[in-house]
Amino acid sequence: MSSFVYDYNLRGVGLAPGIYGDLSLASQTFISPAAGADFTITVPDTGGVWEIVALRAQLVTSATVANRGVVVQVKDHAANIVYESPASLAITASLTIGVTFSAQYPSGVGDITTTKKVGLALPDGPYLPGWTVGTSTALIDTADQWSLIRAWYRQLQTVSNEGLNGG
Repeated sequence: MSSFVYDYNLRGVGLAPGIYGDLSLASQTFISPAAGADFTITVPDTGGVWEIVALRAQLVTSATVANRGVVVQVKDHAANIVYESPASLAITASLTIGVTFSAQYPSGVGDITTTKKVGLALPDGPYLPGWTVGTSTALIDTADQWSLIRAWYRQLQTVSNEGLNGG
């Protein structure tokens, strides 16, 4: 697997300009929350930032009649909402829906009845350590279940100038 070095100026998000290396794509599976709860994933404090390529999860809705409304939220390390995007589609009872969150979707798209897949907008980043990405589901039932949560991301790590100059 090849590794690239990109020069990012991230002053606007609290980081000094620098050279970041090892832009290999990684993926991680996250533990499902309890039934009736939304999911949240946290960028670990490993010294790097994330660029999220995609986040995928499954929502199984109970037989309780209600139109669930999913909102994806990005929060900073102090739990301030940085970004949120609602799905324009109502997710009804007794469904199993695959939900993909990605910058490739400018707004919510999908087909609830036939393919049972939804795509929601999510900025690619950068996501700083301690930031979270999660859902806020309106009218979530105690038996609704988010599961199969997986993120694909690039983790950018700061590299020293000495390492780039061969010494």
